[in-house]
Amino acid sequence: MKQALVFFIALSLCTSCVSIQKDESAHRHSFHASFTEYLEGSGSGSLAAEQYTVSFVDLNDDDMLDAVALVSRWDTGYAGSGGGTLFVFAGTRDGTYSFISKSTLTREPVHVRKTTNRGWRDLVVYSSGGGIQPSDRILVFDGNSYPANPSVEPKTRITKQDSMILGSTESNQPSGNR
Repeated sequence: MKQALVFFIALSLCTSCVSIQKDESAHRHSFHASFTEYLEGSGSGSLAAEQYTVSFVDLNDDDMLDAVALVSRWDTGYAGSGGGTLFVFAGTRDGTYSFISKSTLTREPVHVRKTTNRGWRDLVVYSSGGGIQPSDRILVFDGNSYPANPSVEPKTRITKQDSMILGSTESNQPSGNR
């Protein structure tokens, strides 16, 4: 009886994992189509899915996942010595994604804060380039978009309440920065 219960729980967990993976795959596929449409509409060529990283998080508390994507590969035209380009897209009811903003001079890690401005969560990005001291910068939504150039935004420090959505703790930052 005990073995049957353990098997049932394991099977349930496995089924949940498959469902989560399918959902994630569906979000990635839908985002890639929306991202490609946006890039082509703005006169840029499209990117392959492996040329960017993306994370899905509800940034505006509408119970729909939004997409935060970072293009940091030099061969894309969206990255250079100062970092890559961060794109934010809003999730829509029909399952597609709508462009909100892009920010240059951005590096991993990217964090989301619990604090909001004009209905959207604040983002914290690592920024360098343009002669600035590399540091974490806060991006505050202005009602239309996030700032285009994080390097001129206020410096901040990562807190325990901030959630990392892109990158790792082993990002290419000098030690002791936080």
